[in-house]
Amino acid sequence: MIVRGVDFVVVNVGDIDAAVRFYRQVVGIDAVLTEDSPNWVEFDTAPVAFALRRDPADPGVNAAIALAVRDVDATVERLRTAGTPVFIEASDSESCRTALVTDPDGNLLLIHRRHDGTAG
Repeated sequence: MIVRGVDFVVVNVGDIDAAVRFYRQVVGIDAVLTEDSPNWVEFDTAPVAFALRRDPADPGVNAAIALAVRDVDATVERLRTAGTPVFIEASDSESCRTALVTDPDGNLLLIHRRHDGTAG
């Protein structure tokens, strides 16, 4: 696996609308949203984006690091073969292909590739 850069950092939240208000009004992030759905909001805070992921079961449990790779599926298979737990299988969103795996301590790693091929 060759990591091309850190694409974004994710924070799990219980109420995504309340979290957006908090990060905009209290923290002061005024960046444009590059993705806005009921379960995912991503702020364009270049060079590393800041995302909110709706997770009502475990809000605030941890953050996740998105690692940009050239081929999500091949990377996931390589990690799986090495015994890495795959939490969420690879799938496409509006802007990227991503899968979620865990490191040996249970920290979340998003294996990620933007559809436009950019990284970092």
